[in-house]
Amino acid sequence: WNNMFTGATNTNNHDATVNASYNGTTICPSGYSAPKITDYDTLIKAYGGTSSSVNRSGYGETTGALYSVLGLSSTRFYWSSTESSSSYAYILYVRSSYSYSSYNYDKTSSHYVLCYK
Repeated sequence: WNNMFTGATNTNNHDATVNASYNGTTICPSGYSAPKITDYDTLIKAYGGTSSSVNRSGYGETTGALYSVLGLSSTRFYWSSTESSSSYAYILYVRSSYSYSSYNYDKTSSHYVLCYK
């Protein structure tokens, strides 16, 4: 998880996968990949997360560790490259007090992509 790529956002709707291009530009820069939801689970577990049930069988962490590590100043939603449906997406939700991986998040909301090497 070497890069928090925040240059590509889409406030209308995102494509079938975040690995697709947006406005002619691929979401993740060269050498980086867009994670799957299982990668977000692994990331949360690495920071002390445990199994949870937040709209799916996923993982959550209650220390705000990811918020601190990523240097965030506000709550952030990240796309994964795995889709849930035509209207909803899998996401990593990070805030100062806790984080979790989840689906059923409306695709029409603005998101970021946490790319990695």
